[in-house]
Amino acid sequence: MKKQDLQEIIGEAARERGVTPAIIVQALEAGVSLAAQKKARMGNLRAQFNIENGEFSLWQVKTAKSVVIDEATEISLEDAKEYDRMAFLGADVAVPFEYPNLGSLAATTTRRV
Repeated sequence: MKKQDLQEIIGEAARERGVTPAIIVQALEAGVSLAAQKKARMGNLRAQFNIENGEFSLWQVKTAKSVVIDEATEISLEDAKEYDRMAFLGADVAVPFEYPNLGSLAATTTRRV
């Protein structure tokens, strides 16, 4: 699907529902986040939609720690600074996450949101 087509679909959906396109994008992000969380069995995933290029990126939110005990939810402060140079102990840091194959689960979950 082309970027322009997706932008038109979002705009049309927003007009039909009487909301701003940002609300539709938030619903899409929430749906993809939920689908990714179900597929990966992780609760700390967030999707972000780039309306400019029509692509989703998926991020795993981890807490910066001096000693990492749980790699699924924690990241060392040194590693955290690679993603956010302003990171500090206890800060939540978004780390790029490989997309699981979401398939129809994303579409179904997004429709429900």
